[in-house]
Amino acid sequence: MNALILGALALAVVAAPAAQARPAASNPHLEKAERLHAQLRYAEVAHELELAMAVPGNTKAQQRRIFELQGTVQLIMHNRAAAHAAFTRLLDVDPEFQFDAGASPKLRAFLEQVRRDHTPRLRVTFEGHPRELWPARGPPSIVVTPTQHGQGRLAVALRLRARPRDPFAELPMTAQPDGSYRATLEPALVEAADAGPIEYYVLARDPQGQVVGAAGGEQRPFVLDQTRAAVAEDAPWYAQWWLWTAVGVVAGTAAAITTVVLVVSNQPSEQGSESLGTHTLE
Repeated sequence: MNALILGALALAVVAAPAAQARPAASNPHLEKAERLHAQLRYAEVAHELELAMAVPGNTKAQQRRIFELQGTVQLIMHNRAAAHAAFTRLLDVDPEFQFDAGASPKLRAFLEQVRRDHTPRLRVTFEGHPRELWPARGPPSIVVTPTQHGQGRLAVALRLRARPRDPFAELPMTAQPDGSYRATLEPALVEAADAGPIEYYVLARDPQGQVVGAAGGEQRPFVLDQTRAAVAEDAPWYAQWWLWTAVGVVAGTAAAITTVVLVVSNQPSEQGSESLGTHTLE
């Protein structure tokens, strides 16, 4: 015990409950660890911090304080590997973290060594609502622009379902030259929704397949409102996007210019008369 106390005095560690504001949410194990830290009972502090990390819903401030205390007490107890791991997690939470002015030079130097060794964990953030593109011909597309923090190849996927009780299906999103990712909905899924809303959210994964960011979620999905693109029941048949998809396929296989004559039957034009419309597709 004397060795631990001398080590603590040598580090001149500030027992920082007063130095940092308490987070609004309560974590009783973190609060107990703070009291034990003030009493220099470091082994018990380490135990309480393990319990504190398991409390669900820790705020960023709580996570930062847990890892700061954990790294500090492990260094005091000469567990350098454990201290290094704790400070690495601290920098994952707050890459710009600095000790208070009263912290010992030895503690500061150790943190800076960890900072030099630290490779920022890949994180991804999404801001705002995904863009929903409604082309004149074809099913809609979803576009997101992630902000990537850290190094690593990113995989972005769209998860969506046509009905509230269906499981979410996953559709890969393709990287675009402008840094965005895009996925076009499959016609079968659009038809399965029967013009109703489609729920979706977006996940970003690192090269190991771990989720590192999300826009929306299974419990809070975005909703694609198909009424924005639904064609009125009395609209002419040539307004349907599936028709132009089919025409595009035919035109792509044809070697010459094809002229399609569209006949409107019993449908007054905007000028109030029936007419023939001729569209030339190249």
